[in-house]
Amino acid sequence: MKSLLTPILTLLLLFTFAQQADARDRRTRVGNTNLCSNEDPQVIVKLATAPTKYIRTKNAYDLTHMHNTGGGVTLGLAGGPVSITVKGQFQSSTLRGHSCVELKRLEVLFWAKPQVHIASNFKKGSCEYREVLAHEQKHIRVLRKFVREQAPKLKREVRKIVKSTRTQYKVRDYKVSEAQKSIEQQIFKRLQVYQNRIMPILHSRQKAIDTPEEYRRVAAQCDNWGRKLASSR
Repeated sequence: MKSLLTPILTLLLLFTFAQQADARDRRTRVGNTNLCSNEDPQVIVKLATAPTKYIRTKNAYDLTHMHNTGGGVTLGLAGGPVSITVKGQFQSSTLRGHSCVELKRLEVLFWAKPQVHIASNFKKGSCEYREVLAHEQKHIRVLRKFVREQAPKLKREVRKIVKSTRTQYKVRDYKVSEAQKSIEQQIFKRLQVYQNRIMPILHSRQKAIDTPEEYRRVAAQCDNWGRKLASSR
């Protein structure tokens, strides 16, 4: 009965190019600051937590092998992927070999997909099944609460990152891709730092559930652990 967490940070990028070729356009005059717009990027931060997925495909032996931390038999696992997904939209305005590359929109999705594994040794509805499920649900509640707590903090962090990141570059047209990559990497790296900072909080809370006292309490609730575990191999 352990926590199984998979932190993920992914970057999904959409590219929009607005090619400007009219020297009379006030936004695209070469050598003038108006080549770039004066607009700040639109920043959107969303939260999504999927319904809990219950998995019964592995017995206790398989779960122990899958997530062995050096002691005891694993009767269940709870957790699942926790992800920050980043979607960026860019615009490139170009005239006579000069371009302005701008981040126009940044959408950040903070999501979790809770999962619970319960050893297939325990028939649904049995005492053992109910006790393992009740324990794993504690982990899921901690996960969901963590995501809710962190969502507004992430929103503030994303806005702070964008505000302090250079999101416009004036470059020669053959350096458009290079400029985009520079913007992407700055934001992505800083979000990685943020994610690495918050995930230990979740791990610590999950670890606090799996105490010897909790394991003894669960074990004392049912009488047939040994017999049912013996059927796992």
